[in-house]
Amino acid sequence: MSQRRKILLIDDDEATLAALKVKLSATYRLVTTSEPRQALGLALQHKPDLILCDIEMPGHGGPAVAAEMDANAETAAIPFIYLTGVVSPVQARDMDETLGGKPCVAKGGPLPLLLSRIESALAPPGAA
Repeated sequence: MSQRRKILLIDDDEATLAALKVKLSATYRLVTTSEPRQALGLALQHKPDLILCDIEMPGHGGPAVAAEMDANAETAAIPFIYLTGVVSPVQARDMDETLGGKPCVAKGGPLPLLLSRIESALAPPGAA
């Protein structure tokens, strides 16, 4: 039996964290925080396989979190996906690669789409 992959989930909205926890916890092990300034420390401590991070958070948004991860040798290679509640799933897909080359997914989109985006990000390079 293979071990479930670990995701670091960062969102300043506790209700969103709770909802995503319900959606994802059957498939993945989750480490969550509503404090984006704690993200780097949690990533270093827990060594997640992927990071899901809200784009818009007061004081320390997703792009700042992504920059911290990219600047640290221990976290730079961890796949990173932005979460957004501001646009539709199609619009979020259109935002892919526009924010530092990172993919984006809508928080309120269908669960299969979110899972597909996660699995794509977790796939080894060159995997179809």
